[in-house]
Amino acid sequence: MVEVGILLALMGTAAVWMAVTLLRRRRSRPDGVDGHLIEQEHTMRAARSRAEYSSLAVHNTPLNGGNSYRP
Repeated sequence: MVEVGILLALMGTAAVWMAVTLLRRRRSRPDGVDGHLIEQEHTMRAARSRAEYSSLAVHNTPLNGGNSYRP
């Protein structure tokens, strides 16, 4: 029974530690121009990736890469 109590205490401690870590990370976002520019660049990069690897782009390409020659 003691082992179960220790296990639950460790799991509770880990949950509290993760919550505190996430809350501190959210509050530590840069408010300056540099942070805004970095976040804007990441957003643009993510938008480009979503466009390049969309379902239409991935699933509607020929299996042979456009090469119609078949030996």
